[in-house]
Amino acid sequence: MEIETAVRAEIPITTVVINNLTMGGYDTKMPVAMAKYGVGNQSGDYAGVAQALGAKGIHVKEVAGIGPALEDAKRANADGQVAVIEIRTRQETRFSDYPDLMVPA
Repeated sequence: MEIETAVRAEIPITTVVINNLTMGGYDTKMPVAMAKYGVGNQSGDYAGVAQALGAKGIHVKEVAGIGPALEDAKRANADGQVAVIEIRTRQETRFSDYPDLMVPA
């Protein structure tokens, strides 16, 4: 995991995670598993995991919070700290399948 490596190696990077609370495409590819078990509705607290690994974890839930989060991460990086910004978005279940690219070679 790049976050743990960056913390251990003292490489102050910023990672931005866009968290839409969805595991991609299960509603159309695995409809029974989705309906019965909600397999596509899985997510995590990525900023919290970053904190557990020794980085600065920043949660963003509103668009207005993105700029301040970037500034916070920039300050953390300047202080030698790794930062992870987790931006929560709405759940989206429409996915592109790129059908023209899915042809055998």
